[in-house]
Amino acid sequence: MKQNTKTNSNSKILKNEVFLKQHLSKLSLVFILLPFLFFVMTLSVFNSYFLLFSLLSIPVLSLNYKYVIKNNFENKLVIRMFSFSFFSQKKTLLYPIYISIVHQGYKEAGGMMWYPTVLGEVRYKLYVIKFFHGKKQDTVFKTSNKEKAIYKANELSKLLNVRIYNTLKS
Repeated sequence: MKQNTKTNSNSKILKNEVFLKQHLSKLSLVFILLPFLFFVMTLSVFNSYFLLFSLLSIPVLSLNYKYVIKNNFENKLVIRMFSFSFFSQKKTLLYPIYISIVHQGYKEAGGMMWYPTVLGEVRYKLYVIKFFHGKKQDTVFKTSNKEKAIYKANELSKLLNVRIYNTLKS
């Protein structure tokens, strides 16, 4: 079994990796499910297994992903379903000069393809952790919980030995 901790001379435990778990937005999941359900309903005309196939689409609602950021910066993107790894891929991120925590606004259209605003827009704010290198940036974590964003930024700062630029008011 692979360990993800080590000890230094002061007997403090240092992490070798940080997990940044994210959830897909519910609206994104609906847009993943709708084509599948349309396909299944079309097939149900010829076959009576519609209920079985529609129940198979429910696990899509549990999709989430996480970034695994390691101290040697060999990062991975892991897509999960019901807390089981479904897919894993190497993820290239900018090695940060500094990490920033911001409270950022987002807007999501609630429509379909050629009618993007048929269901209106949803606006919300999230606490975001970004890696900055020069004028380039990578968003690595989004959450609605301020304390969790600060905690994860501190973990990343210790892991990568970079400073944090915190734009949040204390």
